[in-house]
Amino acid sequence: MHQPLRYFLLSCILSSCAKPEKTNFYMPAEWEPHDAVWLGWEDEYLTYHPVVFKMIKTLMPHVQVKIGVESDSLLRVAKRIVSEQSIDTTRIKFYVMPGERYWIRDHGAAYLVNSKGELGVADFSWNSYGFPYWLQEKFDNNMDSVKKYFKPDRTKKIGQVDSLMAVAEHATRLTTWVVHEGGAIEVNGKGTLILCEATVFDRNPGKNKDELEPEFKRVLGVENIIWMKKGLADDPKHFFRRIVDNYVGGGTGGHTDEFVRFANHTPSCWPGWTSAKRI
Repeated sequence: MHQPLRYFLLSCILSSCAKPEKTNFYMPAEWEPHDAVWLGWEDEYLTYHPVVFKMIKTLMPHVQVKIGVESDSLLRVAKRIVSEQSIDTTRIKFYVMPGERYWIRDHGAAYLVNSKGELGVADFSWNSYGFPYWLQEKFDNNMDSVKKYFKPDRTKKIGQVDSLMAVAEHATRLTTWVVHEGGAIEVNGKGTLILCEATVFDRNPGKNKDELEPEFKRVLGVENIIWMKKGLADDPKHFFRRIVDNYVGGGTGGHTDEFVRFANHTPSCWPGWTSAKRI
């Protein structure tokens, strides 16, 4: 299919198939039963492939594996490379999703469920980990330099992957203006969410907690929010830099999945908590 026509049809699907929002969806904890595990694929980082192969082989006996790829041509390449590892590709569900990359946990769908067992998706906005704001800071608001390095069309394509996943799963989309990534979502499945100020405010400049909290509660189905100040020192935003001596790190600027996790269904509301605990 001609690529412009493909994008047009995908846009039509997203606009015409979106269902009315419901309010009884919530995000389960990571340790709860899974119907499937999604992986991303791209050929830009070939050194990652061995890790992906091990993940697929480990997951396949227990859960459905689904893999998103950016194009038909890359789909053929992915199937060939995976099959060369003695992996039965007929047991994997592949999906062509323009914009897809390895980091599907971040730009992919944040899946929700409701009491009826129906599937939903929290459809957050996406700006490549706050990349345009980082460029503004780096180049002292020189917008010519920002435009040179920031690719809005690419960012837009990546940002629609979660919507395409919702369409593929026939899931209800709960859209929001909040810019956020999957690696910065930590829930206990019982109404409590952990967020990191460093990433949330960086991705949503000019917004405060009073504006942000109602949206997070609405689309993730939570009641309480725990705010952490910042992430790890070795997780600086964008590009690698020296942390100390010969130790170099780079990343997102404070994803919670690197430093704070729920280990069980900790009670969603401790004595004295009303709506949010801020630390």
